Amino acid sequence: MENKSTGSPASAHDRSWMNTSLSPDERAALVLAQLTLEEKISMVHGKSNDAYAMAAIARLDIPALAMADGPAGINEGKATALPAPIGLAATWDLAAAEQYGELLGRETEATGHNVFLGSCMDIARVPIYGRLFEALGEDPILTGQMAVRSIQSVQRHPIVATAKHYNVNAQEENRLVIDARLDERTLQEIYTLPFEMAVQDGHAGAAMGAYNKVNGVHSCENPHLLQAGVGGLNGTLGRPVVAHHPAREPQLLLEDVGEQVRLLAGEETVDFVERTHG
Repeated sequence: MENKSTGSPASAHDRSWMNTSLSPDERAALVLAQLTLEEKISMVHGKSNDAYAMAAIARLDIPALAMADGPAGINEGKATALPAPIGLAATWDLAAAEQYGELLGRETEATGHNVFLGSCMDIARVPIYGRLFEALGEDPILTGQMAVRSIQSVQRHPIVATAKHYNVNAQEENRLVIDARLDERTLQEIYTLPFEMAVQDGHAGAAMGAYNKVNGVHSCENPHLLQAGVGGLNGTLGRPVVAHHPAREPQLLLEDVGEQVRLLAGEETVDFVERTHG
């Protein structure tokens, strides 16, 4: 099902946001100018009560997004149950991580999805963390390197890979309310570094925000995480943070809807849009 918009169809010569010679910021601004309010709102929530799908906006050549959860294989349809990523990381084998990602990319596509919600880069700091098996261990450099190889392989297919959970998602119990308090050096050198590697070296198409707070502010509406400093995925690194885990103050998210549209106007993801329609 596509988004039912009240906007008029955009003719081929009007689609200036598809011009790859323009910067991602310029392309985002151009497509934002064409979006109606209804369309903008549709891009920050799922469709038909499905958080794993986003409706297409056909008149602007924006495809529907069908997300497959992971990261130890695709969680729906007929797909391979892969070994736990923590076991993959224990091999220290980058070639194995590349093969792991290749299978994930191939099966994401085969099951009818175009977004894969992985790699999981939660750092192992709490031994009883219930999702520890999904992540890549306690070393941020190893985590980043393994994730980079896997993400690159996934995105050799027409799939957007998603680095998660940004940021400091280190335990499962009370994850909706916990407040992770830490100094800036720890934040950057332990928790943010793998995400930087995933974006800068792996060219991950998206990142998923975490439920928890970081230093008093929920991750999906945390200005320091989203825009400021070395770890600002929306700012310095020029990547979207997918608010799959919703912001607690929705107006903050709507005020920044332009940044969310970078998911559709960033370099790698617009290339995905073009390949999907090509």
